[in-house]
Amino acid sequence: MVKIGVLGNQGKSRTIDILAQLCRNSGMKVGIIKELNLGSVVYGEEVCFLNYIKELEKNNIDIAILRLTKEGIKNNYFLGIAFDIIIYTIDRGEEEYKKFYLDKGKLFFALNADGVYIMNADDRGAFKLLKGSRTRLITYGFNPRASITTSSIQQEDINKRLQFCVQRTLTTFSGKKLEPQEFSITLPLNQEQEVYSALAAVTAAMINDIDIGCKYKI
Repeated sequence: MVKIGVLGNQGKSRTIDILAQLCRNSGMKVGIIKELNLGSVVYGEEVCFLNYIKELEKNNIDIAILRLTKEGIKNNYFLGIAFDIIIYTIDRGEEEYKKFYLDKGKLFFALNADGVYIMNADDRGAFKLLKGSRTRLITYGFNPRASITTSSIQQEDINKRLQFCVQRTLTTFSGKKLEPQEFSITLPLNQEQEVYSALAAVTAAMINDIDIGCKYKI
């Protein structure tokens, strides 16, 4: 089972929704933990998401997506979970990084050996979190240096059609090589910030060997 953590102070829920639907449309069974509902993960007197993850594995879930929160990180609720992907969704100011750097830094030690960190390339401050880390990194955003970006956004009724660009060769979890390419996806995005959520979700889906195709609607 692939374990994905989504971290940030906005855009997490939309990223999870888009990623989950892309996975479901490909035939995968998806488990989602979006809200910090402690009642379902308390074992004895301890809060432990690891046991909940193990239950999902017993039920043959293909992908588990967790919304990571500051409270959960601070209190070690996610301790012991070796994530395959951690998505960082938004940018913060300098002072915010000073507050959360140590807490978020813990997450790099919770990645599998072949784990991937997916980061907003437009958020230059977030790269401070990578200092001293050998984590595999894939970036997304409007930055021309991003691994995955979008070249155009067109409004279609209540949806937006995004032209995605894979700008360098990526390796999926199965070992497949994804060569530079372009494809379009039509998504129900209401706000400009949601384009970042779509970029993050599509990046994670592709790394999980989900065939996006030339046109994909959810």
